[in-house]
Amino acid sequence: MPHKVTTLSNEKDFSIFDDDLKPKTWNLGKYKHQNYFSFNLKLPEVMPEEFNRSISYILENSGMSLRGQYIDKYKRHYLLILLNLARSLLCKQWLLIPLNTAAYKPGSNPHRNGFNLRYMKDILDTLHEAELIHIKKGKKYTNQPQLTAIQPAERFGIELCLMALESTSEFVGDYAFLGKHNDGYIPTKLHKEQLIQDQHDMCIINSFLKHHSWPMKGPMRRIYSGEVGLSGRIYCDFQAIPKRTIRIRPTSLIDGFPIAEVDIKCSHPRLAAQIFEGIKLSRNFYNDVSQDTDVFITKVKDYSRVSLSSPNRQKALMAFKDMDQTNTRLDFNILEQWMVNNLPKIPLYLGWSKVAMNIEGEIIKYVMLKGVYEEKVVLPIHDAIAVKLEDAEWVAKTMHKAWGEVMGEDYCEVDIDYPDNFKPLAPLGP
Repeated sequence: MPHKVTTLSNEKDFSIFDDDLKPKTWNLGKYKHQNYFSFNLKLPEVMPEEFNRSISYILENSGMSLRGQYIDKYKRHYLLILLNLARSLLCKQWLLIPLNTAAYKPGSNPHRNGFNLRYMKDILDTLHEAELIHIKKGKKYTNQPQLTAIQPAERFGIELCLMALESTSEFVGDYAFLGKHNDGYIPTKLHKEQLIQDQHDMCIINSFLKHHSWPMKGPMRRIYSGEVGLSGRIYCDFQAIPKRTIRIRPTSLIDGFPIAEVDIKCSHPRLAAQIFEGIKLSRNFYNDVSQDTDVFITKVKDYSRVSLSSPNRQKALMAFKDMDQTNTRLDFNILEQWMVNNLPKIPLYLGWSKVAMNIEGEIIKYVMLKGVYEEKVVLPIHDAIAVKLEDAEWVAKTMHKAWGEVMGEDYCEVDIDYPDNFKPLAPLGP
């Protein structure tokens, strides 16, 4: 019998349909607010109740005349759509789906998995006419008009969210690759060797993890952007589960056991300070800057993010003001001057965060490989890690060791975030 993946149940209210939590139309085109339709989700052997309740209606109102084996094929299409909708609902994202002939041609991923455009369009049309989904045409939000955005309507309930948590993706495809290419970029021999090593390492990690359970289970992939050595974090579906706006991720279970999350404090500034200034930042760096400048700590964090990730000062200022309506040019100038006075060598407004993300990827991969060898499930969450509660102390120590191995010296500081209503008996750490 499979392990439970969450402590949530049907009786608990996610508040997932609150207007303030639903993805907004104007966020379409922003990667954090949209997700691509997956044709690699595993279809459960036992049909969920949400499926059983709605399939009769879908078949009765379909524009197609179906008989025999074609009904089973149609149900399979509908179940895949329902699972994808469940994930988009849970993660507060618009679901982008291709609805053009070329996307389903022989040899395509949908075709290899047994899905065709005719059934997909009919099901979506039926759902839309029943006001069970919202639809936005691609040309309204992206440069890829062949992608249509859909989102579940309020009539879907909590069971759909639980379906999402229990859904799994196939462990197929490359586990390490270069996404977007910079213009004129040609991988060097060293870069090619790095990809080969990553693919080898990620195969080891995925071969171990596929035998364990967690919410929205799927493969781990290391993805570079622009060129090998930039970005390079390790991604998985699990990290898209919300934690702050809706506290769903803290209810997660690994192999049936509660989890803790261990994250690096002030990761990008900490890396930059070690590399360019040769110093270790204080554990409470953001709070120290806030006290020095009399600027709220949330604004300090926002400035740190945009100043290290933006390619120039103007874009950093615009991004800073967009992050919160209370962020002002004056705040930006004050924090910029603090950086100039205290950490003058750190590269601001040069997009350096892509390098920092790559270093984080190396550190997290190191910890994940250690987890394989010690039979501990390690799940990446950008610059953090989720593990069973019993492994929190182990992963905190291993994170310090990984930082020292990758950076030459351990200037790391970590925090451990426990599930709600849990208090450790003693502080955990290195």
